[in-house]
Amino acid sequence: MKRNQNVEHEIVNPGPLHDDHGFLAEKGWARSPLLSYRRSALKTPSARMKEWDYYLFDDGAVAVAITIMRIGFIGTLAVSYTDRASARGQGSYPIFPHGKRDIHLGESSGDLGFHHLSNICLLDVGGSADDGISLHLHRDDFLEGMPFDIDVRLSRPPRDSLVMVTPFKGLPRHFYYNRKTLGYRVSGVVSCAFGEHEFEDSSSFGLLDWGRGVWPRDTRWIWGEAMGRVDGHDLCLDVGYGFGDPMPAVEAGVFVDGVLHKLQLARFEREHDLDGRLLRMEPWDLTTADDRLNATFTPIHERANETHAGIMSADMHQVFGSFTGAVVLDDGSVLRFENLPGAVEDNHYRW
Repeated sequence: MKRNQNVEHEIVNPGPLHDDHGFLAEKGWARSPLLSYRRSALKTPSARMKEWDYYLFDDGAVAVAITIMRIGFIGTLAVSYTDRASARGQGSYPIFPHGKRDIHLGESSGDLGFHHLSNICLLDVGGSADDGISLHLHRDDFLEGMPFDIDVRLSRPPRDSLVMVTPFKGLPRHFYYNRKTLGYRVSGVVSCAFGEHEFEDSSSFGLLDWGRGVWPRDTRWIWGEAMGRVDGHDLCLDVGYGFGDPMPAVEAGVFVDGVLHKLQLARFEREHDLDGRLLRMEPWDLTTADDRLNATFTPIHERANETHAGIMSADMHQVFGSFTGAVVLDDGSVLRFENLPGAVEDNHYRW
């Protein structure tokens, strides 16, 4: 049964993200980042700013993620490796206080250039969301005393992204500006203690999650994604909820051959044990308010991490698995998919 649906606002014209008073100039969703983000336009303390570039690439056998994040005065470079076949994984989350090893991220996804060199790791990022992205990383002593090396390229950018301009009720200068681009083709090699793994362009997919915002101190979100080939088409899913004001627009859509089909509010239904604890390794049911997407997510591996840094904390759960279900496209046709590789984040931050 269809739930109540919003009339969402699509942003179609370019302009600034903020007005002269530091308020959002426009709220809603777009297919490309039409609004320009400028730190100088924010009327909030820099300690409240949250910025990150997140990369994930996955071929159904191995998934690798890189996170470059700056949260106020703290920066972090996180990297993870998940082997789906053995349901094993490893993650690393070094934290750098601002002023010791600064994390500087750009104001536009049109320039993703980043360089970091320390006694912990070397990371070089080049390119842009619209032209392709190169990722080179070396991390000593990542797993079992062995290094971790990444040399990959995300190419063949899809036509559309899902861009969200999300406000927060009662907090007029808080916002989240986010671009998710799913469906890059990935080629290159990753090596670690698990062995060497080659990502082939014909079967490997990648995504960029580019986020900038001023968030409330206590925040939780759920975000799910999936990427793969279905009946001769590239199919990607992107659904997220749990924070902000959903009235202007919600994060829910599917991409078919790089073209976005916008959906209404998504929800995951999950099992709990007798004590009320979430059973994240049991199947999750996914639906949207317009009843166009119905799927089951079957987990195979959970990567969990709890971090405390002063008054800040993070309880992070990323569950890898696959989606099986069906989606109704904009022309009314139905695309069914089975065992589409993906993952779901269930994160709670106090920051």
